[in-house]
Amino acid sequence: MTEQEQMDTTFADGNETAENTEVNLSEQLAAAQEEAARNLEGWQRAQAEFANARKRMEKQRADAYIDANIELARKLLPVVDDMDRALNLPRSRYRMTAGFPVWQW
Repeated sequence: MTEQEQMDTTFADGNETAENTEVNLSEQLAAAQEEAARNLEGWQRAQAEFANARKRMEKQRADAYIDANIELARKLLPVVDDMDRALNLPRSRYRMTAGFPVWQW
């Protein structure tokens, strides 16, 4: 083989290597882009789940507050009724001492 033929063969091999490297880099880029898209999707899904969990906990807290107030009203209603009945008794049946009624039987 002459020197020119060797140079042509080396040059041709270099082009093939460059083309292979370019194809390899393109494949790596495509794979990296796919991975980035999967990571972005996973991050967005986690953000949405976190936001939903926060909203759900806020609703549960508000419901618990309302339920506690309802329970308190249920427990206080008989006391309020008793106090109302006591205050509506004829004045001859009780006298006020230190701001509280004292029953006279």
